[in-house]
Amino acid sequence: MEDPNKEQLAYIESRWRGRWDGVIGAQNQLVNWLFAVQGGGLAGTLTYASAQNEARGIGVALFGFLLGLVLIVIYGARFFYLEARYFKAFRTDASEFLAKKIDWSEFIARENARPDWYRDCECLAWGSGLSGLIGLVGLAIAIFHHNANTFTLRQ
Repeated sequence: MEDPNKEQLAYIESRWRGRWDGVIGAQNQLVNWLFAVQGGGLAGTLTYASAQNEARGIGVALFGFLLGLVLIVIYGARFFYLEARYFKAFRTDASEFLAKKIDWSEFIARENARPDWYRDCECLAWGSGLSGLIGLVGLAIAIFHHNANTFTLRQ
């Protein structure tokens, strides 16, 4: 086998950086945002519930935010471990190519067989987002129900 050329080395370096960024980035963007929304929603709902005698929608809000929080934690763990596994496989394949144990076409075939996105993670993220929406609707119902009762009592 011949030595790798500049384009092959540049490709490996670029993909290496991209895969590593995927490992790091998996724990950032959407996970942080959804975690903050779910955690804040749960805390806000509990605070609101403790200040009220009874309000419809509190159970729905708590369920929605709690489910959303659980789903986003599962998403984060799943995404991280998938990215770490595929980075490790890429690193092994790059090492085998550079050690001339496999040729360029085999290296590229293995790289192309690895996914760039994960359907199960997408479903978990959407599930978390929709659960947060359910939590928001439940909280809105509780607030509107309480405000309607307060308004009726004042008249």
